[in-house]
Amino acid sequence: MTSHDNPNKDLALHFFNQAVNRHNADIVHELMAPDAIDHNPGPSDAPGRQGIREVFYMLYTAFPDLQGEIEDVLCDEERVVLRWTIRGTNTCKCMGICPTERAMTATGIDILRFQNGIITERWGNSDDMHILEQLEIIPRLPATASW
Repeated sequence: MTSHDNPNKDLALHFFNQAVNRHNADIVHELMAPDAIDHNPGPSDAPGRQGIREVFYMLYTAFPDLQGEIEDVLCDEERVVLRWTIRGTNTCKCMGICPTERAMTATGIDILRFQNGIITERWGNSDDMHILEQLEIIPRLPATASW
């Protein structure tokens, strides 16, 4: 199967573009099942798609200029893997953290499982510590630090 034959790839790219670049968190309710499982929830107490939607709203608040791009896409019959980069400037208070007026660039990977054209599961990983370092919320490790 070529990527051109996979409608889930197009849906995943549409989901990312709407949620990140167009700040349309409602896409979560359009493209995710009501009982979707988020295996790596963000800082929201709500489960599943409502939690994902709330995290997007937190991002839009903290980084009003949030934008992203897809670096790689891998897919099979029911899963799409997105490797992405997002950028934004922290100009508004969010989660009790005052605005830093600093820019950040973050990378991450999402795996989306589709059934019948909707997302039923999500696994995600992002470099949250690097975001906090760039915003100077936590100290940056020295380049010479070794484990």
